[in-house]
Amino acid sequence: GTLILFIISLVVAKKGKLLADYILIAWLFVFLLNVFTLFLIGQDGYSPKLLSEKLLFEFSEASIFLHGPFFWFYTLALTQSKFPLEKKYLIHVILFVASFSLLVRGAILEGSVSFNIRKWLILLKMLSLVIYTLAVIIQLRRHRKSIRNIFSNTEEKQLNWIYFLCWGILTIWFVA
Repeated sequence: GTLILFIISLVVAKKGKLLADYILIAWLFVFLLNVFTLFLIGQDGYSPKLLSEKLLFEFSEASIFLHGPFFWFYTLALTQSKFPLEKKYLIHVILFVASFSLLVRGAILEGSVSFNIRKWLILLKMLSLVIYTLAVIIQLRRHRKSIRNIFSNTEEKQLNWIYFLCWGILTIWFVA
């Protein structure tokens, strides 16, 4: 959590921020909420009792559906010089909204969400993450092809760190 806050502060302090920076800041805040929720869950005997705590836990659970779109939008913003974040991209948050609504409805109206629903959501989250990670890999390959036609030295522009991150995500997904 401290490291995430530090990275957020570095990006916020950056002069001349681009769209990619704002996407990264939003993505890191979602990560921070996930870490905070995991910290609370890790406390002995802790279970959410207040409505606000339940909402935080269900948001954290549903927010996994946001990591893929954030990763993809961040990559698009880095690889396309004039990437516009338009309303048409809201379709990518439908799974988050649907799952959050389902989880909140279950938590408030029924007291909890059934194991079956949570099991299906886990499978959907894993599938979503793989699809978006593969989309990022495809976008990086397109980007590598396009920069070869423009620059003679492409080493700094290839975004290898994102490529390695993709393979790390896929490895963790496979193990999970």
